[in-house]
Amino acid sequence: RISSWQLLFRFGRVGRMAFARALLWSFAFPLLRLAAQRASFHIGSHAIFQRKYNPKQKLPDKENLKLSKFAESLWKLLAYLSFVSIELAVGYGKPWFRNTRLFYKNCYQLPCLLPRDENLSAVYQMQLGFYIQAAISLFHWEAKRKDRFAMIVHHIATIGLLVYSDYVNLVS
Repeated sequence: RISSWQLLFRFGRVGRMAFARALLWSFAFPLLRLAAQRASFHIGSHAIFQRKYNPKQKLPDKENLKLSKFAESLWKLLAYLSFVSIELAVGYGKPWFRNTRLFYKNCYQLPCLLPRDENLSAVYQMQLGFYIQAAISLFHWEAKRKDRFAMIVHHIATIGLLVYSDYVNLVS
């Protein structure tokens, strides 16, 4: 049996570094989003809504809101498709990928003392960074929606679950 102090020592350093990497991701995602929106999302949304793209043209508020919501949806589609692709690439060779009974094999206590898979931890950190920036961008970047409070609760719950499952090493 391992004492709480040993667990804290073992996971404390790893946890601080993981959180630091997640914060770096949370600063990187808005830059990626800005680049993607400037490069193609606004042009694509104008093409889909059959408007000639002119960045200097002032649009009515209702139409501008529709275009910005569409660009937000394209960003989220790109982010989630990227996450799923990365998760499949990282998890495909693992023994538990096709047999879910192996998810927590030989893990009899929390935190699980099985060796950490650094690739899976990196995926967790990337997703944690995404949800941290998403929670912040609900206030400062995204268009106001009716379900804004529900989305804030969702993002905070997701952040809590990601941090907890990474801390107790249940990443498989």
